Amino acid sequence: MVAERYLPPWFSVAPMMDWTDHHRTLARLISKHAWLYTEMLAAETIVYQKDNLDRFLAFSPEQHPIVLQIGGNNLENIAKATELANPYGYDEINFNCGCPSPKVAGHGCFGVSLMLDPKFVGEAMSVIAANTNVPVSVKCRIGVDNRDSYNELCKYEKYHGCTGGEEEERKANYTDMVNKYYDLSTSFYEFGWGESFHFAHRWKGESLKESIKRHEHFLALQLGLKPGQKVLDVGCGIGGPLREIARFSSTSVTGLNNNEYQITRGKELNRVVGVDKTCDFVKADFMKMPFPDNSFDAVYAIEATCHAPDAYGCYKEIYRVLKPGQCFAAYEWCMTDSFDPQNKEHQRIKAEIEIGDGLPDIRFSRQCLDALKQAGFEVIWEKDLATESPVTWYMPLDTNHFSLSTFRLTAVGRFCTRNLVKFLEYVGLAPKGSQRVQDFLEKAAEGLVEGGRKEIFTPMYFFLVRKPLSDGQ
Repeated sequence: MVAERYLPPWFSVAPMMDWTDHHRTLARLISKHAWLYTEMLAAETIVYQKDNLDRFLAFSPEQHPIVLQIGGNNLENIAKATELANPYGYDEINFNCGCPSPKVAGHGCFGVSLMLDPKFVGEAMSVIAANTNVPVSVKCRIGVDNRDSYNELCKYEKYHGCTGGEEEERKANYTDMVNKYYDLSTSFYEFGWGESFHFAHRWKGESLKESIKRHEHFLALQLGLKPGQKVLDVGCGIGGPLREIARFSSTSVTGLNNNEYQITRGKELNRVVGVDKTCDFVKADFMKMPFPDNSFDAVYAIEATCHAPDAYGCYKEIYRVLKPGQCFAAYEWCMTDSFDPQNKEHQRIKAEIEIGDGLPDIRFSRQCLDALKQAGFEVIWEKDLATESPVTWYMPLDTNHFSLSTFRLTAVGRFCTRNLVKFLEYVGLAPKGSQRVQDFLEKAAEGLVEGGRKEIFTPMYFFLVRKPLSDGQ
């Protein structure tokens, strides 16, 4: 039987053990176009019952479109099960990483337990795809452990003025605060912005995606990166710039990040693009780096060290791990000299950026420059690149701007996202508190746009500094 083409799976009848297989014909009578999923079949069952497959795999033609869901933790059996299922003509094969049953996830060590092993899931999906000609997909859940994102949200909000938090408390607890922020916001960032969580100097006629790449290439060129060099990305996020710079310069880049979720996501993306052999991640605090002195040929940071509670302490650690004679370059988030600490509107804008972006405090650019010199760096050049950007850096967040290429960031796109998140949280498909996370990210976007318009804030204070060969050189 050859699988036919049907409408996209906008509506599906999901599998429920001991229920849905018995009622597939009824489900098809009720809905002509819904995709029907089989209850999960263990790959071992298919393999060991190969002489009795009709009992497990046969279905009536009127049940199309229909998806076979398989589970397991043995790649060889998963491959064999896929091959054995092909003649039955399923329209898709789905790999189960969502079943929470103790029999499956506990004793069986598959189902939802596989969400803790994304490397194996990637390998399993590759094996399934290599052994079938129909589409493949994976079933997962919104969570797998005992972490409560709603409680994390409440704890994060306590660090900021909305619940009485003070700047000194945020600085003292910056590791916990920043981790909670990125646990909550990473998925929203990746959905709206892509893999590189930063702004960019932008030319007219240039797309946001193109400008972000050029922004990263500019950094690599300023550092003079050469093939084979060992480079450190301080505060690497999920590694978008890391992968781009590594491929652009043929270097080996280590991403430093203190957030476990982002590192897991970054490693997965590294494998997808094939840089997992030359690039890696280290989980650590950039105020206490676990590297020997003079370890790296170059260091860079993109809108990351603004999370440090103390600029000097952070820069001093970077100075320590950088080889003598080599360079450090960064884009910093800073308040400009136009910011008036006594102006209540300026204070409000600054506070909105801080709570929405997980910052203990936003420094002036001159404070960053002083801290670099105090740490021992020789300043080669520095400039606020926002002052000469033909297209404003904040345009993608401006509600007056509309673009199909960045639709999700426009006012209409954000309205759609906000209401979708609200609906998903209401029906239980998104964690409790998702709407509040969306709200404070929206508030941050408003603060960033206002800060940019009034020229009191910049996300791209650029500097290139050098560690002397020795004292006095």
